[in-house]
Amino acid sequence: QNYLKKNLNAESTYIAYGVREMKSPNALSLKNFNLDEDSYYLLIARMEPENNIETIIQGYLKSHSKKPLLIIGGLEKAYGKHLMKKYKTNRIIFHGSHYDQNELHDLRFFSSMYFHGHSVGGTNPSLLEAMASEATICAHDNIFNRSILENNAFYFSSSDDIKEILEGTHSKDLTFSKRNLQKVKNEFHSEHINRQYEELFEKCILEQE
Repeated sequence: QNYLKKNLNAESTYIAYGVREMKSPNALSLKNFNLDEDSYYLLIARMEPENNIETIIQGYLKSHSKKPLLIIGGLEKAYGKHLMKKYKTNRIIFHGSHYDQNELHDLRFFSSMYFHGHSVGGTNPSLLEAMASEATICAHDNIFNRSILENNAFYFSSSDDIKEILEGTHSKDLTFSKRNLQKVKNEFHSEHINRQYEELFEKCILEQE
């Protein structure tokens, strides 16, 4: 909006992504991954450098945590294959792509911490999904993520930050989770977002009449 106003003197309307309410979590989903509740860390992302996957992996490996890191994302492209080969260890589970939304919701909900390394692109749908799943989130420290999560997340800029978070007093924070869920209900719920689109369309139609 600032760019459009400054460079083109054009007004614009901001409408965020929306997310649906999640079903009640089901711990049985974890059996498909040989995991237990609160016994693993989770990262779900496209295997691309701007998602800071390698920074998260390096920070995790620097830590002495005994919990495995489950990484879900396509491994078909060169970067995914590179990461899987370079970080071949029984501490990391490269699962590949997974599209069952209910199981992904359960994985987020029962994880000890969910890593969100996305550093470009504004409000990311996967971040909203993590918030809706009541995950404790550790996010890359940038203006996009902070504008959504505010103070209700842990933040990292380097692998050392990851190590410190995992080895420090930080742990699953239900206060963060509850506040993020409430924010989803208040600001990012699909019904709320759809209404904003309807109102914008009606406004545009009236202006043309």
